[in-house]
Amino acid sequence: MLLSELGLLFFTAVFISLLITPLSEQLAHFMDAIDHPEERRTHTASIPRLGGIGIASGTLISLLAFTDISNNIIAYITGAIVISVTGLIDDIHGLNPKIKLSGQVIATSLFLYISGTTLTDFGDLFGLGNIQIGWMALPITLICMVGVINAMNLSDGLDGLAGGTAVIASTFFCAFAYITHNWEALSISLALVAAILGFLKFNAHPAKIFMGDTGSLLIGYSLAATAILLVQPSNAQRIAPISLALILAIPITDTLLVMLRRIKHGQHPFHPDKTHLHHRLLHLGFTHAAVTPILYGWSTMLGVLAISLASIPEYIQFTTGILFITLLFGSVILLQHSGFQWRGQSDQKSHPPSDINKRLKALAAASIKPYVLFAGMVLGLAIIFLRLPQGNTMAYACMLIATFLALFFPWKESGNSSRLIRGLTYLGILAVVGAHEIAQENFHFWKDDYLSYLGILTIIWATFKIALRKNREVFLTSGFEFLILFIAFVVPAFILPFMQIDESTLQIIQRICVKSVPFLVAIKILQLAHPEWNRGVMLSLILGLLGWAIPAI
Repeated sequence: MLLSELGLLFFTAVFISLLITPLSEQLAHFMDAIDHPEERRTHTASIPRLGGIGIASGTLISLLAFTDISNNIIAYITGAIVISVTGLIDDIHGLNPKIKLSGQVIATSLFLYISGTTLTDFGDLFGLGNIQIGWMALPITLICMVGVINAMNLSDGLDGLAGGTAVIASTFFCAFAYITHNWEALSISLALVAAILGFLKFNAHPAKIFMGDTGSLLIGYSLAATAILLVQPSNAQRIAPISLALILAIPITDTLLVMLRRIKHGQHPFHPDKTHLHHRLLHLGFTHAAVTPILYGWSTMLGVLAISLASIPEYIQFTTGILFITLLFGSVILLQHSGFQWRGQSDQKSHPPSDINKRLKALAAASIKPYVLFAGMVLGLAIIFLRLPQGNTMAYACMLIATFLALFFPWKESGNSSRLIRGLTYLGILAVVGAHEIAQENFHFWKDDYLSYLGILTIIWATFKIALRKNREVFLTSGFEFLILFIAFVVPAFILPFMQIDESTLQIIQRICVKSVPFLVAIKILQLAHPEWNRGVMLSLILGLLGWAIPAI
């Protein structure tokens, strides 16, 4: 597939999700599809739960518009419609668990029948050769797919958790699909990532809407279907099942452990309780806003592990994955049983600051406006004097990102330090630094790259500010911020090299990431100190991106 086709698919899915999700919120109120607070839930307000309609609409419409309608795409879409309708009925009216399970079985059966794909083996997990499935291929594949669907369904317990986990997993799936030239799996994964990102605008903590079973069942089904497509031989290449299982190891393991515990205590496997991994972390004293990025981080580590070990024997991958998961879950369970409690704030009494310290703190507070004016002037000069090459891909990227930021940014609620706003501002800063990096390549007298010197100055200023004001919040990352940073740093550092992107392009992307770090820290300090400036900062970023993009398009 062409890069332009993938870009159109991605942004179409994002925009449709952004458009449909607020409408589904209104529909949820009309249909009384509302999650009310109760003992086993973590939220304290009534929240509509039909956000999955936005995810389904963005994913399916973009696939229909920008992919070749092959047998596998037809199979995926058919199953996706069935699973989404099942979830929608459950969200509105509530379904008997057996009927809900039947909907999952029908959806996966249709996908397997139309596509003609199944698991044929589990790979060489023990060093004794491939574990063949034989005549049990169809029922075992069906069980595995339904298992993944329910794992994602049951993991949807915190704001942004299931959606963000799926974004991370699907991004790694994209890498595997790219290196095997499996364009169908790549299209499905990319459309899902984009649709979820659009939904997360409204689901980032504190959530305004939940995805409900409409979304969580579709996400689980999409991940399972993509995994089945990836393990099929494609251009003489095949992804080992264990590589994909590692990426989804946390929700799968969590579901298995919870169900085994329920069965052990004589309960139904689907009996709701508060023993999931995210509940255990909450019991350890971590806040709702902290648990989501922690789980995102662990999911990212497993994804990096999967692509790092992809070329070595499968039994080593399996053993390493088992050890990692045992260490992770075992540590959490042991900490919980030991009575450990995380303390976010120090209990020690602070000593009154000296006069010199007070003056330095006042100087640090007063330094924000001069820094903003100076940095803004430097970046403004770059936009005025530097130009992107005519027709350069970066110009189109700047235009799309500027449009994305304009649509995504909560303009009416800009006067606060919300995590969503910080994440979007990060994206804008990354795009501006990226455009500068590309543009300055065409101007030899800019080769010294004064943006690097501004970055050094920014590091010194930020260190001074943090040390004196003790802004520990700068180092606390929310779920939405983590996803932006994941895309900005984990993708270039691990996923793009795995995809064998050409060296020159990779070096440019990595330079952009390194140069953006000081500005990302600075923008967080700014937004924590002066959230009332958010609208102006975002407007400046959008105009700057357009100033680079429009002359070059």
